[in-house]
Amino acid sequence: GEKRDMYVYVPPGYRRDRAYPFIIYLHGLNQDEQSFLEVAPLFDEGIRKGVLPPCVIAAPDGTINGDPAMFGSGSFYINSEAGRFEDWIMKDVWCFCFNHYPLRRERCCHGLVGASMGGFGVYNLAIKYRNDVSMVAGILPALNLRYVNCHGNSMTNYNPDCYGLL
Repeated sequence: GEKRDMYVYVPPGYRRDRAYPFIIYLHGLNQDEQSFLEVAPLFDEGIRKGVLPPCVIAAPDGTINGDPAMFGSGSFYINSEAGRFEDWIMKDVWCFCFNHYPLRRERCCHGLVGASMGGFGVYNLAIKYRNDVSMVAGILPALNLRYVNCHGNSMTNYNPDCYGLL
């Protein structure tokens, strides 16, 4: 229910008559969407060299109050009392980009990339939205690697339809 900032990156040679793969980039703790400006030239270079396919990248703000805070709390891109950050990413950002940019519809063309807090966010969202996203890259993700299922049992096989937190 509030305005949030977001950058949308379009690749060199962008054309409205071509459909592109889609990536959501989630920043880390103590950062905001502006941190994407530091890595955007790397995407330009990779696309120009043919190492990466041309793609559209959304870099939304995941801060609690709209500003990076050195000693503040992080959203971790989850729905909580601090805000509905999962919904912001996977509903608002997702739908906005699909309504305003020519994006490929196939699941294999959708990815999530994030660092630190954003690394946690991309893994968490990729598990929950696995029917929409096929590629995930977390850089130094803040992960809880202790698995428990949705019944609190840590001695069972992994089931993505039934997972919980310790």
